[in-house]
Amino acid sequence: MKLIGKRAVGLNGLFSQSAAFRSMGRIYGQGVLEAPVALQTAICLAVINTFARRYPDVIITSGEGIQGNVGACMGRFSMSTA
Repeated sequence: MKLIGKRAVGLNGLFSQSAAFRSMGRIYGQGVLEAPVALQTAICLAVINTFARRYPDVIITSGEGIQGNVGACMGRFSMSTA
């Protein structure tokens, strides 16, 4: 797994599917494996975590709340009453 992680270093996490594809090859369709999907999930969660830590007063996060799912949601907190 160390090699896979090294391939992903420097790629833009905002484009998680592209980063996973460049690191692992085919992601979906025939020959799909759990590892590329797990890598894409980790990239997405890292992006969410990065925004939440960098902008704690603006970004809110939450788990998806689906049993057996590690997904997360991110949103922008606004005090606006408009």
